[in-house]
Amino acid sequence: MNLPAIRIADSALIEKADRVLSGWLVESCPSEASRVIYRNDLKHFGEYLVAAGKDILHLDRQDIQAYIEFLRTQDLAAATRAKKLTVIKGLIRSLSTEGLFDFNDAQKIFGIKAPKVSRDGRTPGLSREEARKLLDAPPSNTLRGARDRALLSVLLYTGGRRSAICNIKVGHLLHEMGVHYVLLHEKGDRRVRAPLHPQASERIQAWMTAAGIAADDKETYLFRPFNKRGKTLQAKPLHEFMIWHTVKKYARLAGLQVDRLDERGICAHSTRVTAITASFEGGAKLEEIQQLVGHKDPRNTLRYRRASPKDAVNAVMRINY
Repeated sequence: MNLPAIRIADSALIEKADRVLSGWLVESCPSEASRVIYRNDLKHFGEYLVAAGKDILHLDRQDIQAYIEFLRTQDLAAATRAKKLTVIKGLIRSLSTEGLFDFNDAQKIFGIKAPKVSRDGRTPGLSREEARKLLDAPPSNTLRGARDRALLSVLLYTGGRRSAICNIKVGHLLHEMGVHYVLLHEKGDRRVRAPLHPQASERIQAWMTAAGIAADDKETYLFRPFNKRGKTLQAKPLHEFMIWHTVKKYARLAGLQVDRLDERGICAHSTRVTAITASFEGGAKLEEIQQLVGHKDPRNTLRYRRASPKDAVNAVMRINY
């Protein structure tokens, strides 16, 4: 099979099921990054079915509920369990449509409610002062420092995801009607034209000048890794993990509390939380921020906003007796 091994007792159906699963994966996940996540979820689900002696074509509501309960015993977050359930439902819907899964059993599985996910995000954001310290942490007099200063500025001023930032090419940098933009390829195959803050534009230009990247090198990746000696830039794009590592590295250098007890620490996604929260605090409208970060649903944008101690003070000061 092209996908992670999933138990199917009837050998005559294996090839058809494989085609259905492969087609469903491509249709559901336009981007390779999303397909990797779905494949991992399928691999985990497939391993569970093998251990339980279950055939994926003959599952019922109780089987799926047992799997979700198993995930809970593994201390997985509600959001993670909900995502895995979404993947399973999509998979079974595809199999049912092709006549490989009983329609009535499928309908009962679709009725399973996802674990309730808290509206309060777990990823911490940064205060304005902390964001400033992070932006200024990389040295300005080295080639690596110039790259990382530009990288952090794009992260913090656009709120883009790691996958989108990694795949920025020089040709994605646009200038129209006096405004600099960067074209981000976000999750769900959405393209976001994110306006660039003047400081981000300046740092990008400084990085391109230092690295000898020409504006007409349209297919060149903007952010690339160095070779093992740390002197020569490679042609491939920076890996998502390196962005995660870079944020944590400079957050520590800036004296920020990166690792936290019993909760998620500062990570690359913190820059997205920070950008959205700072936009709200600066007076930007919800629909404006939603457009900037490429959310399809405005409720997702609101989930990124972190409460400020000033919110309670403002609420109290508005009480008038």
